[in-house]
Amino acid sequence: MGEPKRIWEGNSLPLHTASQLKSGRILLPFSHATKRNWANRGEGTDAFTFLGRFSSTVLYSDDGGNTWLQSSAELKAPAPDWHGLFGAVEPVVLELSDGRVWMLFRTQIGRLYESFSEDGINWSPARATRLLSSDSPLGLVCLDEKKIALFWNSCRQFPNAHGGQHVLHAAISEDEGGSWRGMWEAFRDPLGAQADSVSGAHGAGSPFPVVTPEGKVFIALGHGASGVSGVLLDPAWLYETR
Repeated sequence: MGEPKRIWEGNSLPLHTASQLKSGRILLPFSHATKRNWANRGEGTDAFTFLGRFSSTVLYSDDGGNTWLQSSAELKAPAPDWHGLFGAVEPVVLELSDGRVWMLFRTQIGRLYESFSEDGINWSPARATRLLSSDSPLGLVCLDEKKIALFWNSCRQFPNAHGGQHVLHAAISEDEGGSWRGMWEAFRDPLGAQADSVSGAHGAGSPFPVVTPEGKVFIALGHGASGVSGVLLDPAWLYETR
């Protein structure tokens, strides 16, 4: 291991994934602070809404992580109120079977947002998905060529849930996100009823999934007063109907 070196400098929210494409390019998606505020919303159509204080983009490397460049893409999502709201943040990426790269990220408007790229550098404008979500991070893993598992908080953002992270949900797709099945509750906040009286961050959120050699998915999740938990999930469970 060499000495640590800085690859970017600024105000960034937590990182949730890194991915190496079949081409060898490494992608590090992240969200960074901007100078946006209610009085300085931006130009053009951006001036008619507020897009949060943060935008999402990627760093990429074509030499095994020795040097890094930042994409010029700035992915944004509306925020319902200017005060303290992030916008499009904490992105995750996954390479699809046709070579495109799919990015999903959290927002504060009740849906996950998405963007697509042909090369991991240039990205389509962000748009809302059909996936209901609180203001919470997500986890995404590829199980085989077109089968994807998604882990996220498909909850409303209740005031006492600090981002609606009281339940972690799981779903599986056989067409790379075109349709989903399952949508089961995979884990609940271990604080249970006590969560109503807890202040600060807590809940069954911030999932980090990885596929095991046996084909199951291990998910590390949780933070704050709820602590960190581990869940081992068999994807076959997501096909059950009762």
